[in-house]
Amino acid sequence: MRIYNKRLAADKVLKLVKTELAKMESDESVTLGSYQNGREQGHSLSMIIVCNKGLKSLWLGFAENRSSDDIVVYKDTTMDPGMGISDEAYKNAKYFRTEQEACDYIVKEVENRITALV
Repeated sequence: MRIYNKRLAADKVLKLVKTELAKMESDESVTLGSYQNGREQGHSLSMIIVCNKGLKSLWLGFAENRSSDDIVVYKDTTMDPGMGISDEAYKNAKYFRTEQEACDYIVKEVENRITALV
């Protein structure tokens, strides 16, 4: 019997992301959760930052794409993380061939969000 787990790629990305985020020197916090949308099963990362520019959010959901072996990363900067994926997140979808490329993009988005708010 063959068992195929579509979540394995997202699990690899999550492990890489956690390693990279642990290296960051920042007082900000991220919340890791699950991401589920039909055949896309993966993980999510969300940040809500309070700063002198107001309340800012970042949500990233990542999984193996439902119709390919690519890793898809959805990005939203407007949503409440508990409300589900928005049209913005679908419009901002990025596709990557490797787990490392997806990790690099996710970490860069976190870094960009933090530095933009300083």
